[in-house]
Amino acid sequence: MNPRRPSLAVLALASTLLLPACSDTSEPAPTGPGGYSSPVYADADKWLCRPGLVDGPCEQDFDATLVTATGERIFEPWIAAEEPAVDCFYVYPTINYGSEANAPFDGNYGAELSILNLQAVRFGSVCRVIAPIYRQFQFGGQPEPGVNPADVAYGDVADAFRHYLGQYNAGRGFILMGHSQGSSLLTRLVREEIDGDPDLRSRLVSALLIGSTVRVPEGADVGGDFREISACRSKTQTGCVVSYASFEAGSPPPPTAFFGRPRSGEGRALCVNPAAPGGDESTVMHPYFQGNFENVYAPGVEAPSIETPFVGLPGLTSARCVADGEFTWLEVTVNADPSDPRADEIGGQISPDWGLHAIDFQVAFGELVDLARSQAEAWVATRGGR
Repeated sequence: MNPRRPSLAVLALASTLLLPACSDTSEPAPTGPGGYSSPVYADADKWLCRPGLVDGPCEQDFDATLVTATGERIFEPWIAAEEPAVDCFYVYPTINYGSEANAPFDGNYGAELSILNLQAVRFGSVCRVIAPIYRQFQFGGQPEPGVNPADVAYGDVADAFRHYLGQYNAGRGFILMGHSQGSSLLTRLVREEIDGDPDLRSRLVSALLIGSTVRVPEGADVGGDFREISACRSKTQTGCVVSYASFEAGSPPPPTAFFGRPRSGEGRALCVNPAAPGGDESTVMHPYFQGNFENVYAPGVEAPSIETPFVGLPGLTSARCVADGEFTWLEVTVNADPSDPRADEIGGQISPDWGLHAIDFQVAFGELVDLARSQAEAWVATRGGR
């Protein structure tokens, strides 16, 4: 690292760990058009994005400015997918603080909209983005006796997913996307609703379960948390899972780290590099952040303003999956170069125990979108182009 340069300013998104989850005992919902309709999620106000929301947050302008290693700025237009054949069902991470264990349905969803914009909206170039609001287990909340906040949060996500299947899916492929608490909830959803259902498995394009732990047996890609659903090991494999927790090179997970190993049970944490799912080599990454960063450039460099909603930093980082001891993680290296006018440190580390959890999505954002596109195209191709 060049000591003259500061860290890149990033959103300090801190996500809490879930309480152990109990099994859900409700009955599966019908999955055809006009099937199950949730009394809660029939209300449009319980969605950030869904079909039929006119001028919703997923229908905006998501252009980016690419800032290259030479300082060149390149406008990158964002183009929404036209009649996409697949959906992206997104569950956001922990973002709320409050005295209640679970965030209420109170209509005040500014934080949810902000993280949706940061992590999910640009996937609209690949899929229809569908994002429910749920009563997440929030920072500072005190559980009531006999109530598991993780079960409350999971009940909402499962109900929203069943409503989506019954009202909007109509046999379409779907990508599951989550971060931190959202990934933990989707891991449970895959295990309890999808893994044992051949029809739903056939519609699962992939599950991007980022910033959490998916457990697999030592040396294997299937088993552990899921019986049938395997790790993704190629960019055209479908019905599979991508998961990783990111730590910066030189700052590996300490013994007290929250991510990179199972919290219970045997096996290892799965790590899939979205740029190279089948390999363990270091690959150049294309991070994306929101366009209003103040410290994209090094001090002393004239910093032109970024007018687009997003900024991309192609080649600023490289990453590879690393296994050492009981931990497995995505090791992120910043490709510092004195001739590069961009910042040398990517930031995003809350503490050594958290690693780069705040920017798990951002460090590989370009690769995650590209992988989702390749998998969606492969899924459509296996169904005769429909």
